[in-house]
Amino acid sequence: MTPTVLITTELLIDRPVLSMELVGATGSVMARRFGDEPGEWEKSYRHVLEDWDNYWADLNLAEDNSLGQWREGRWRVERALFRLTHKRPPSEEKIALHLDKLPREIGRECDAWLPGAVDGLRALAARGAKIVLIAPTQSSALIWGLLDSARLSKQIDRVLGPDELGQVGLDDDAPEWLLRQAGGPPAETWLISTQLGEPALRPPPDLSHLPDLVFHQEAGGSSSHS
Repeated sequence: MTPTVLITTELLIDRPVLSMELVGATGSVMARRFGDEPGEWEKSYRHVLEDWDNYWADLNLAEDNSLGQWREGRWRVERALFRLTHKRPPSEEKIALHLDKLPREIGRECDAWLPGAVDGLRALAARGAKIVLIAPTQSSALIWGLLDSARLSKQIDRVLGPDELGQVGLDDDAPEWLLRQAGGPPAETWLISTQLGEPALRPPPDLSHLPDLVFHQEAGGSSSHS
């Protein structure tokens, strides 16, 4: 059988490390794309981080239109980077470039995978699993960039970020909903997460052993689909 495996990125990516790496990666990509020195863009990004809450103060990611508010907040941050670097801010016609394309370039300059995550994903793919990553609060483009950096993009079937999910974050019924969205036979579909409740499986302490968890279920181990 060919299992479909959905994995939430909170168990794969070291968020504090990623936050630190994004400063330099953003500076490098913005300088390459729009000129000036990477250090100038980095300095602007740090200023944005210091004032982060103000960019989002009137936005509510818990509302029904959370996706639109999330994109608005990110667009404000992007325009602030230009303003603080003394560049002409991009026009609204460039929203797709800045929110949907540049994050992948930035992600390619980051290496924030938790220990064993890359080996575990690669081993799952080698055993024929169809892998879907779920990033409910992060741009799917950024995750694809991280996958590019780890030379894993060809092993992943899909990445579901807020744009693909149609919302920011996941609801209480997310596990069942995600399993239905996966597209594979229910009996051969597995969700792995540290944050979601049943029927999600908990990952092994060593993420390189992800295939053992999945194929133990496939072989008739303790099922999460009851």
